[in-house]
Amino acid sequence: MTLQRPSYITEVFDLDVTDDVTGGVQSPLPVASARAFLSRAFGRNLMVPKLVTGLVKSNRDEPEHRGGERVQIVACLSERRARVRLHEAVGSEYAVAWARDWDEIEALVRKMAVDVIVVDPTHTGGIGMEAIPRLRERYPSVPVVIYTEFRAELAESLIAWGDAGACGAAFLDQSDSEWDLKRLVNVASARSAAEQVLLALERELPDLSEDVRRVLRVGLYEATSLHTVEAWSKTAGLSRRRFYRLFSDAGLPTPKTCLQWLRLLYAAKSLSDPGVSVEDVVFRMRYSAPPNFWTHVRNMLGISPTQMRWSVTAEDLADRFAQMCRENARRMAGSDE
Repeated sequence: MTLQRPSYITEVFDLDVTDDVTGGVQSPLPVASARAFLSRAFGRNLMVPKLVTGLVKSNRDEPEHRGGERVQIVACLSERRARVRLHEAVGSEYAVAWARDWDEIEALVRKMAVDVIVVDPTHTGGIGMEAIPRLRERYPSVPVVIYTEFRAELAESLIAWGDAGACGAAFLDQSDSEWDLKRLVNVASARSAAEQVLLALERELPDLSEDVRRVLRVGLYEATSLHTVEAWSKTAGLSRRRFYRLFSDAGLPTPKTCLQWLRLLYAAKSLSDPGVSVEDVVFRMRYSAPPNFWTHVRNMLGISPTQMRWSVTAEDLADRFAQMCRENARRMAGSDE
């Protein structure tokens, strides 16, 4: 029997999955078991865009790390060679924080601006097979990547992890080349909280130039550490004069106002995760004291952070920010006439 594959898939485990398979990769998983798992996975539409992204090389364009912003990864991997390979693949472009167990994963995710989690759910250090559903339930804005050894007995769990929302998987010694791992992390980072907020802004402000989008992306990825316009322009690699001119030409409010809104948008997205408290956001956003965060939110929205958590989404705030930008552009156009 020939396994029917989606047309865009060109390789699976570096194996031809027709009946004349003879090998092609050293694997602890028998070819028949691989066929059975893949057949079941492909039969569930939910699995194709999620777990299969880590199993295949596709002829579709994949997102690439654009540079200019920091992507923070939290990783918990039991195998030393897995840690080494992940570091070799992304360590020069991404910041990687290593966790030893579930408690450390959760502590890092709560206190840091984490963009991607890479985890081995079979890890013996207290992670457990329920790690993926738990992570997705408590921190839905943080994409999760599985990196483990593929064994036949994991087939059911892999399907369940895909259903829970894992965005990809890489398998030790099978689909974990430097290219595979970097690509998979790039795919996951495209679903990070910063990117979700940026997409919301782009939907509301579709006419922004690429230069402005890049600057906003830097501001969102660095929202927890940027407190001044000078720091923002320096991180974006622009002179102060060029930076201000970019905002003026786009009809946007001042960079200071935009930075305040970007930090507010990121805070609102963080608070959408049930596992993150208001105090966690204060720490993550590096406010010198909790009252400063309360003041920031009240000055911008007229409500408390707790009220913001339950009554306002990041998408709502993106709409408000976009309305303010459009009004500012109209005022500037009117003054030029």
